[in-house]
Amino acid sequence: IPCVPTKYLRWLRQRRAATKEVRNMMLIGRHKNVLHLFEVLEFIQESKSTMFLILELVKGGELFDLISSSSGKNRKRSEDSDEVEETMRKFFYELASGINYCHKN
Repeated sequence: IPCVPTKYLRWLRQRRAATKEVRNMMLIGRHKNVLHLFEVLEFIQESKSTMFLILELVKGGELFDLISSSSGKNRKRSEDSDEVEETMRKFFYELASGINYCHKN
């Protein structure tokens, strides 16, 4: 029985996991709170392969940066904290809505 290098076996496991994730993303469909995967491109070389995911463009920057900057700036003012709380509630609702959609599909 030939011996298969452990590095190759690790690569196969990672590839299988990535392929499964991509397949699930393709099957999800469209929802306003879930990024859409348009296409997957793969660049194969002798020693490695690289996957490129073509995703929907989302404007506005990182959600984490927006949340951390909003909560850090407005801790002192009680009027602004109500506004920040309302914004965070909206983000949480959108996040929960997207997760719910993914689990149903």
